[in-house]
Amino acid sequence: MPALEDKIVQSAVAEVLSAVYEVDFLGFSFGFRPGRSPHMALDGGERRPETFAFLGFTHYCGRTRDGRFIVKHKTEGKRLTRKLTALRQDAWRLMHAPMAAQHRWFAAVLRGHYGYYGRPHNYPALNGFHRQMRRIWLRCLRRRSQKSRRMGWSEFETLTARFPLPTPRITRTWAQARI
Repeated sequence: MPALEDKIVQSAVAEVLSAVYEVDFLGFSFGFRPGRSPHMALDGGERRPETFAFLGFTHYCGRTRDGRFIVKHKTEGKRLTRKLTALRQDAWRLMHAPMAAQHRWFAAVLRGHYGYYGRPHNYPALNGFHRQMRRIWLRCLRRRSQKSRRMGWSEFETLTARFPLPTPRITRTWAQARI
């Protein structure tokens, strides 16, 4: 019976390799080891998991309203700063473009940002990005001419009533956010 012989050889090789490589594993390593499993690592709760940055998000541990564990996501600070710097330079280039063209560009940038970063628990970062984009646009408008240097927030509000920017919104549902 070749299948039985193969199983015997496999178990013997696994025993030998486990004895050789077990000393290389660190004490807090759990996955695929004899007598340990990833579930033991979660149940042990020896320490709080680290936060980490991946794909433009900072992933961190949190609790739901009913107290269950959840991994939350917020926009990564470094990525946001880099994006705002690039947007300031792009807006500076569009400074003398017609208002409608500027509005289309700012609205497209905001819609794209909300589409990617619009996850549950990330609304404060979306709102901060929206406020910063408004400030960038106001600064560019103030630099357009001598007359517009005196433009204040009230004049800018009148302008944005005519050219409204998209408001921050969560674009992904809870089910989509898990992916």
